[in-house]
Amino acid sequence: MDARALFLADHTRIHASGTSTIAELSAAGGFTMQDDTLKRLEEPDLRASPDGLCSIVWHLWHMTRIEDVVVNTLLRDAPEILDRATGGVPWLARLGVDVRLVGTGDTDDEVRAFSERVDLSVLLEYRDAVGRETRAWVQDADFDALDAVPDLEAHFAAAPPIVGERARWLPRFYIGKSGAFLLTFPVTNHGFMHWAEARVTRGRLGHRNP
Repeated sequence: MDARALFLADHTRIHASGTSTIAELSAAGGFTMQDDTLKRLEEPDLRASPDGLCSIVWHLWHMTRIEDVVVNTLLRDAPEILDRATGGVPWLARLGVDVRLVGTGDTDDEVRAFSERVDLSVLLEYRDAVGRETRAWVQDADFDALDAVPDLEAHFAAAPPIVGERARWLPRFYIGKSGAFLLTFPVTNHGFMHWAEARVTRGRLGHRNP
């Protein structure tokens, strides 16, 4: 399995199975953490923040925003999916929220407010759209070029802010990293970590993890 196929297999595991081809799903072992974690959960479960934990809805948003920003703003120097329109309406308007930051540094109150307000069905559509765009780009991307270090300071300067005051460290953390690091650590590795945390939330709500 080469690097491209390995990335796509890992990417399949953190997204809904419907975003992948049958061959890609097979390469991933037919398992996705998104499908498995959301199984048999009702909407109130997805919005709940038991014992101060982040809601599953918030994890979905945070993972998706990081992927959108990293793949499109930082690696491709392209507009985020969030700023593109579907049916003439931007994703942000459809989501029913007034925040575009990635969620790093959110307070408990901010997590709860977002979780109560966001349109869940649109959030899942947005996540699918981001995943499909990533996969389409990766299929043809020059993986040898990912060894280079992109000019992230210029990319950040030209794009909308991604974090608030409490998370100013995040852009600085990304600067100086190679394209290969950006494609793997913030996208797939970060996704696995947050799905694991979402499964803890699921357990605290009284649902046995599948």
